[in-house]
Amino acid sequence: MNPPRELLEREPEPLEKGLRRNVLGSVAGWSIPVVVNLVSIPILLRHLGASYYGILTLVTIASVYLGFLAGPTASGSVRFMATAYAAGDWPRFRESVHAGLLAAGSVSLLGSGLMFTAAPWLATRFFTVPQAEIPLTITALRYGAVLLLFTSLWNSVAAIPSAVRRVDVSSLMIAGATCAVNISGVVAALCGAGVVRIVQTQAVFSAASGIAGAVVCHWFLPRGALLPFTGVSGEQFRSQFIFGGQLSAGQLLSLLHLQIDRVIVAMKLGPAAVAAYGVPARVGDQISALLGRITAPLYPLAAEAHASGMLESYRRLYAQAVVNSLWVAGLIASVLIGSSAQLLQIWGVGKALPPESATILSLLAAANIARAPGVVAYQCGNGFGRGRLYIAQAGLGVILVGAPIGLLITRMGVTGAAAGFLIGIILLSTFYDLYTRRYVLGIRNPFPALAGYASIILITTAGSCAPMLPILPVHQAFLAVLRGAALTLLGYGSMTAVIGSINPALAPLGVIRSTFSEARKFVFRKREPVVFAS
Repeated sequence: MNPPRELLEREPEPLEKGLRRNVLGSVAGWSIPVVVNLVSIPILLRHLGASYYGILTLVTIASVYLGFLAGPTASGSVRFMATAYAAGDWPRFRESVHAGLLAAGSVSLLGSGLMFTAAPWLATRFFTVPQAEIPLTITALRYGAVLLLFTSLWNSVAAIPSAVRRVDVSSLMIAGATCAVNISGVVAALCGAGVVRIVQTQAVFSAASGIAGAVVCHWFLPRGALLPFTGVSGEQFRSQFIFGGQLSAGQLLSLLHLQIDRVIVAMKLGPAAVAAYGVPARVGDQISALLGRITAPLYPLAAEAHASGMLESYRRLYAQAVVNSLWVAGLIASVLIGSSAQLLQIWGVGKALPPESATILSLLAAANIARAPGVVAYQCGNGFGRGRLYIAQAGLGVILVGAPIGLLITRMGVTGAAAGFLIGIILLSTFYDLYTRRYVLGIRNPFPALAGYASIILITTAGSCAPMLPILPVHQAFLAVLRGAALTLLGYGSMTAVIGSINPALAPLGVIRSTFSEARKFVFRKREPVVFAS
């Protein structure tokens, strides 16, 4: 039997240590549930039918909105845990964990209680449900409230490892729990269960995932980092709750400015335009989600750097993260821009949507490139405890993004909404990045960072225009997409190599090589038994 692990003082480590592992793990944690959803949705739809699957979807919608505040509250506690970890202060780390769980638990209990109590109103007033299915919907919503409570709690538990530089563990824990809940619902449907039994099964597996997550955290962290419970001071609880509230307010405002394009389209142009705009917008949302996962490790590192005084190291890390995130977003956007019409045709929506949907997809893909610096600034500002800055930029975003959309939609229609969204995101994200560099990181002259923006414009232009070359012309949509993707990669990679040879800081060639090298070492590493010191 291994001897117990005690709490030890830790020496400061370079901020870059484990960063690529955390990024790869975070991306894996994003992609695995996406694949499971693609498989599970058709099965549930086929076994439940459109009507009952719609009820299950209503439960999901209600859970997303009523559980909205729990996520930022749990995320806000990571900053306090990471600060204690940087100082090697494990008693304060333990208190931060307990305060975070209490804060997130109280918010989760409030949201699930509202969902349980408001289930009749949701089924009869808020949602449009056939009269015969109202009792079933109310029951499903009430069990969904229990599912919401358990889901919020295990999300809070899964956030703990990210504070000790293991964002990969947190992401994979969340991915595993999400997949377990989804797969349990599919298995229940295959066994002939109805909507209510499916939600009950998912609630049970959600609770089991929370218990498993707590066991993983207890095993993963040094003994004494989580238990025993020694109480939480009112000041610690209040500080974490207020910061989590600031993140919640900022996220609410951010959701408004990131969804304002769809709201204005619905108000001004009607359902047909919503369909033409909505499909490309949902594709763009996936790029945004990927950017959030790629940059997630920067948040606890910012808190650690702020607490330990490693500001200069974090400045370098921040600058490189902006270039890397721009490069990744630009690569995905170049493929979408170069083959937008063919992609819509393959998805089976090309004929149902007007021709301008391809243009909208290209503009929204470009907007997600522009979002990359703002996403990095978001992680940095929150890690430094600048919750009010997040609220301010999110509120400013409603104006900067909404104004161009309102001006252009009257002149250009639905395409003008996408163009206005692109303009607004460029203004907002650039301002957020430069402000963070100057007033959060203390860089006196942040404007040289704009050279990275110019380089990604050149690289993306080369990648997007490459499919226009008269090389191997094909007429079938699927082959056209493959040809376009291949030419895009060729053009994108070639321009990256050119710019990287001129200024390596503007093109992440070294980061790409080292990432593949670290992945290869991980796959082919020697497995050795773990031995704990006495």
